[in-house]
Amino acid sequence: MMTTAYPPENLPWGVKFAELAAAWIQRGHEVTVITGYPHWPERRLHPGYRRRWSHVEQVDGVRLVRAWHHIPRRNSFYHRTLAFLTLGVTMRWAGRKHGPFDLVYAAIPPPTVATAAISIAKRFGCPSVLDVEDIHPDASIDSGFITNPLLIALLRRQERWIYRHATLLCPLGNSFFERLLAKGVPEKKLHRIWNWIDTDEVRPLPRVNDLRREWGIPEDMFIVLYAGTMGRQHGTRVLVDAANQLRKKRNILFLMVGMGVEREQNERLASELKLTNVQFHDFVPRDRLAEMQALSDVSVVTLLSGRGHSSNPSKLLGYLAARRPVIAAVQGDCDTAAIVREAECGMVIEPSNDEILAITIENIQKSPEKMKKWGKNGRKWVVSNASRSGLGEMAEGILSAAQN
Repeated sequence: MMTTAYPPENLPWGVKFAELAAAWIQRGHEVTVITGYPHWPERRLHPGYRRRWSHVEQVDGVRLVRAWHHIPRRNSFYHRTLAFLTLGVTMRWAGRKHGPFDLVYAAIPPPTVATAAISIAKRFGCPSVLDVEDIHPDASIDSGFITNPLLIALLRRQERWIYRHATLLCPLGNSFFERLLAKGVPEKKLHRIWNWIDTDEVRPLPRVNDLRREWGIPEDMFIVLYAGTMGRQHGTRVLVDAANQLRKKRNILFLMVGMGVEREQNERLASELKLTNVQFHDFVPRDRLAEMQALSDVSVVTLLSGRGHSSNPSKLLGYLAARRPVIAAVQGDCDTAAIVREAECGMVIEPSNDEILAITIENIQKSPEKMKKWGKNGRKWVVSNASRSGLGEMAEGILSAAQN
């Protein structure tokens, strides 16, 4: 397995790979994880680690190989690119050194890790399987992060190479599946998977708890929660703009928990507007996730228009597991919208429209019974359809599909 993040870093894809590794180990497989050195969110090496070209340790039955890479001190294009390039090179070296393997499983993006995974798999004559977390480079191009025509052409060429040489692609949900088909990927090379969540770990808890008191939030405050990455594709500015629309509503507080390139911009905008109804907090430790989710009265997932088919926010499952109603400010034909409708757990509204978001929040606040029903519906759906209890079967399905 190859991933850019792994515990103790509390990043969703790192935790996901750790849980998938545990599922394979429980079924009798030996697992090696090749990753980088932990540095998130502080952007510096975690205590107890010393960067070497590679470092091997045993963690929860996993042979964990950490490979040297550039640690990005700032969330800039240069630093992120350098981190991914160096990690791709050292991961390829580490994979060749610590093989052989029967299968190589990696996440994409970044594409540098995908190309390294394919190279290692070819070296040992085994299948290469890519977990498609975002459709790359569409995600970066659509969000305006990458605009240079030459760079786009090179990334498109790399994308085609990856799709052609990978043994199996595991797109996350129906939308990604259809997007890859439209790009010409043969259906026989696709195996659809779904995100999951530990519904025992993230569970319904009282909205008044220790974390609420630590953050100084009054008990009678109606909380609008956004919890997750504030990236370019998420369009989280709409929350600050909606807060501005509702600034006279003294009992509504927007709680934005997470990091990302838009975090600083959002904080600056909230300061310029002199908003007192927005609070920003960093990610909380994993053992306080349920406590943080419980603060919410209504939770919000956002995506810019046109991003629903190239990005699939995992935060929705946390909201549902916590039994909280959801507002999905996303395009209506994406997987996130489909889940909200199927689960009957909230409302789907137009993306990036602060006026509609503000009106929706006001209306939901006036409908406590509807909120309660949506919360129950969401919890029921996620337990039945996206619980970690079904992970073992999914993990075996991936191996079976790769061998056929």
